[in-house]
Amino acid sequence: MCAAHKTSAGILAAAVAWMNGFCGAVKDFVEGNSKMPSASGETIEAVKKSTSDQLGHYAAILTKTVDGLSALPAAPVPAGDAAKQDFLGKCTSARDKTVKAKAGLDASGKNDTAAQGRAVEGLPSLDS
Repeated sequence: MCAAHKTSAGILAAAVAWMNGFCGAVKDFVEGNSKMPSASGETIEAVKKSTSDQLGHYAAILTKTVDGLSALPAAPVPAGDAAKQDFLGKCTSARDKTVKAKAGLDASGKNDTAAQGRAVEGLPSLDS
């Protein structure tokens, strides 16, 4: 095998490994998001707890995604790094907003219905 072929095979292997890592982090996010617990309850306190549980779940899957993307080495092509940075930025921002919304809800009074609204409004999407 010539040296050029070994080099291109190594580059291809690195690219495949990087894409597996990137796609794996995204896949874990999508799967985790599909397992979001539902918000429900008959009392203000029960709804508050279920919303807090949702926020905690979302924060956990976002943290896992941020950690997975952050652990990736430099991409073998610039477009890969651009995609990683874009998704990483969105996930980091969403995680931070979710953690803040959960903390605000959890610190609110037992019958604070406005806190529920603030938490739901604070629930970010990856589009923002």
